[in-house]
Amino acid sequence: MFQHMVDYDLNIVIHLGDWNYPPTAFGAYHLLQENLAAESFALRYKDYNMATYLMPNFPIDYIYDDDFSQNGTAGWTFPTITPQTLPNGDTKYVLADAPLPIGLRDSAIKNYFKFFPSYPQIDQTGIHHQFKLGHLEFFITDTRNSKDAIHAPFKYNQLLNTYDYKVPANHSTLGQTQKDWLLDALKNSDAAWKIIGSSVVFNKTFGNLMDIVLIGQLIDRSLVEYATTIAYMWPGYPKDQNDLLNHIKQNNIKNTIVISGDTHSSMIDDGRNAGLPELSSSGWSANDEGYLHGAIDSLLQLVNLPFTTKDFLWNGGGNGVANKNYSDTYGTVEVFYKDSLKMCVHDEFLQTLGCITLKYQKTSADSTITSISGYNSFLDDVMTMIYPNPAKDKIKVALNLPKNSKNISYSIIDINGKTIETKNIENQLQKHIEIDLLDFAFGTYFLQLSIDNQQHTKKFVIQ
Repeated sequence: MFQHMVDYDLNIVIHLGDWNYPPTAFGAYHLLQENLAAESFALRYKDYNMATYLMPNFPIDYIYDDDFSQNGTAGWTFPTITPQTLPNGDTKYVLADAPLPIGLRDSAIKNYFKFFPSYPQIDQTGIHHQFKLGHLEFFITDTRNSKDAIHAPFKYNQLLNTYDYKVPANHSTLGQTQKDWLLDALKNSDAAWKIIGSSVVFNKTFGNLMDIVLIGQLIDRSLVEYATTIAYMWPGYPKDQNDLLNHIKQNNIKNTIVISGDTHSSMIDDGRNAGLPELSSSGWSANDEGYLHGAIDSLLQLVNLPFTTKDFLWNGGGNGVANKNYSDTYGTVEVFYKDSLKMCVHDEFLQTLGCITLKYQKTSADSTITSISGYNSFLDDVMTMIYPNPAKDKIKVALNLPKNSKNISYSIIDINGKTIETKNIENQLQKHIEIDLLDFAFGTYFLQLSIDNQQHTKKFVIQ
């Protein structure tokens, strides 16, 4: 694959993290010691594929992913997740801080600029930077060093033994200083194409996936671990994401895309799902390329949702997106000045797994951005899920009740149209109801939810 990249005759390589994993060799806090920091960068430069194929042939820009200051953390803190058996036999997953040593963040920033030949430091808060290449301008963000604690939005629900997700108002992955720089730099750029680099996925629809995972906890409590991996992406910090998207719209900033890393997968979206056109490519030889999407599809099947990653995350395809291609991959961006930009995903066998071509936008009317409102769940149905289905002795119903709802009730109706049971729901904030089915015969039924005289119906089976 690396020889293919050489043959492609690239102008630049953008490496968005996981250039080897130095904590494995030097310890989680190696950047506190300058000699170990130097050795950790030397390890990167000695990597066979980088040293043989890429470094002799191309300029390389690089930003830390999550290997610079942690033992499985990201930024300041990341929750340790410890299973705990409750008296009733259920398992509680306990989230707790894993605080980093004093000085580690500052050392990570200092040693990056000391041992990697980077572009000038913008300010003292991180390793973000910008540069131009022909008609392109790159804005490489640091989504780690100023990140607020990933687990801060997770609130334990003792009644259900699950976690709710309530994001604090100013929860930030960039920090205010870096965000101000990014917004101003984009506004003032005169480049034909503007490329935002991120070490984590931008795609705002992952916020919808968070909704699904949170509901899925009622089936599998361990899914909170999956939720924490979504929480460090941009959708886990909706104010930053919404501020960026709204800034782009309000200032008529056109021809802006995102390139991202971290997921050990490669995939593309034209912006209709991601919020901005996005090429995400990482884990060139990670041995688990594309597994992410298989895991997401399995999760969707677990909660009986008729979607796939191709349907609502990455409309341009990628490895593991509507395919079983889990080979090593890389992404490319080709720019044809003020005509178009082409993003593609390629694999180690010279196969192209997907491409998207974006036409240069001359006026705001040409914009391809369809939504600037952040992530609003596509789970608009007031009954997002009935489970298990088929059922035996009871069902649980996940609710998404509209605000200010009144006169809420449900009815169970048999296949002949006869109403078997009707009950009121007193609490409009209620997220779940449980219905006892022990007195019901086997067969097909309909659960009808009435909200202010509007009916919503789903079918379920008792067997």
